[in-house]
Amino acid sequence: SPNALPSPYLPDLAPDGAVTFDGVPALTMVRFDRPNISYEARLSETIADTLAADPAVEFTLLAVAPLSEDAAAQQRLTAAAQQYAQAVRRSLTRFGVAPNQISLAYTRRASADASEVYVFAQ
Repeated sequence: SPNALPSPYLPDLAPDGAVTFDGVPALTMVRFDRPNISYEARLSETIADTLAADPAVEFTLLAVAPLSEDAAAQQRLTAAAQQYAQAVRRSLTRFGVAPNQISLAYTRRASADASEVYVFAQ
């Protein structure tokens, strides 16, 4: 991806355990803990408000995969989280965000029990 960050990217963790990116809290997080998660309506509103405040804003999508000690399972979990991040990226472009305004990163976290995609704005 042309806007990929070094991976695996290790996010910052705020004292309360919240995931931050360069000290900035996430705009929102989508947890893919069951099939057919309906996230686009909520995400659309968040993105529209963010773009209205700053049309040149850049978004970072951080895909978080649960941590597994089994290498094959970890590979599947990481691939799934990356696919979810790509789906969220496609949603952002449908909402009017230019592809060059979106960066992708991924990591693994022991505390994650499902794939998560965090959306950050800078």
